Amino acid sequence: TTTPSIAAAVETKHKTAKDSPREATSVAVPPLAEAPPPWLAVPGKYRTGLGVVAASQALLNFGFGVVVPVLPQYAAATLGMGASGVGIVLATPALMRVVLNSSCGRLADSVGRVPMMAFGEATAAIGIAGTGVAGGVGEMVAARTLLGAGGAAATAGSAAWMADLTALRETRPHRGAILGGMAALTSASWVLGPAVGGLLCHQLGPMAMFGGVSFAAALCSASYFFLVPEIKKEEGETLVPSDDADSPSDKSATWELLECPRQRSAVFANAALAANYAVALSVFPLHCAATCGYGPLEVGCLFSGMAALGCVGGPVSGYLSDKFGRAAVIGPGLVVCALGNFAVGVSAEPYSLTAAAVLLGAGESVAAPAIAAATADEAPPNRRSEALSLSRTATDVVFLTLPPSLGLAADVLGCGVPFAAVGAASGLAALHVLSRLSPLR
Repeated sequence: TTTPSIAAAVETKHKTAKDSPREATSVAVPPLAEAPPPWLAVPGKYRTGLGVVAASQALLNFGFGVVVPVLPQYAAATLGMGASGVGIVLATPALMRVVLNSSCGRLADSVGRVPMMAFGEATAAIGIAGTGVAGGVGEMVAARTLLGAGGAAATAGSAAWMADLTALRETRPHRGAILGGMAALTSASWVLGPAVGGLLCHQLGPMAMFGGVSFAAALCSASYFFLVPEIKKEEGETLVPSDDADSPSDKSATWELLECPRQRSAVFANAALAANYAVALSVFPLHCAATCGYGPLEVGCLFSGMAALGCVGGPVSGYLSDKFGRAAVIGPGLVVCALGNFAVGVSAEPYSLTAAAVLLGAGESVAAPAIAAATADEAPPNRRSEALSLSRTATDVVFLTLPPSLGLAADVLGCGVPFAAVGAASGLAALHVLSRLSPLR
């Protein structure tokens, strides 16, 4: 049931399709002091499901973090792959997600979130296991293809399930805080995952490590199937039902969802955030080595420190975006990202480089949860998973295309240029978001 303070705060006001085709209601969010804490605001029958999804996401991200430092060397040493072969292996899952995100989003809207989550993780588990036993390039690419396909399906279901949960009247005032808590768990997983992966590979070997990660994915699949319920939309959401005249037609193409300016802004913000991650993964290690002589250990410590900032920044960002609006957090967060990139690009000694990395990590930790909440805000209820797939596709395209482009720019023009370019893009994204998303909660 809806608490009186929240029920009194839900007001409806019709908008035109031109202003916002995604939604025909506006919700006055009550002061957070008057609303229950985020966990208590979740209806009781969904709390176990939320716990399972949160724990599974943490475990899966931990598993991916375990694989990150091992896979390139494993592919090169065990299978005799060169740099190009390793690049193909690493890019295959992202390519599959780009191809399948939209279709998986439509399926999640039609067959349900939980079946996609369970099926996707089961498929990903097979792909991870196949990676560990692959005997050649073809087998490795096939296994990574399964991993990418499973990841597209599982993420389509889980992202939409979280958006459904935080669209309920009880939880809508806490959407940012709940998603911020999920971001904190992800950050904690990435702090520990790479270090544990290197240790496990050294102690047990790569096959055992891939087998363990595959088992974790299979366990998450079973947990989704047996413990996570579908969100019942008849309980009442703060958004309009799917048959509202202002909602996009179920038969329109996926890309027609981008006719909404705020939907485009959410996609743009996700792409800008992904560009920050891409430049950090592809150019930052090279810059550290060139300017400070840092090796894998020092670079790994910097990455862990940047990820650790998300453990604190995620919940704080979510809380602030619920209280002051998404744009009020996304804009400053992307501005800090821009400043961090500019600072990293001109840093030439350890202390300034560390300070710049902390600034960049702080900006990412602030912007990410608010961007996730804004993306969920903009997804029309009748095509929620499909709309969310647009932002995931933008992110995957960035990860697929930007690392080689930034690497080439660093080789030709120096490491400072890619950071300056991503910093400028982050600043432009901040201005765009502030101009487009500022009326929204």
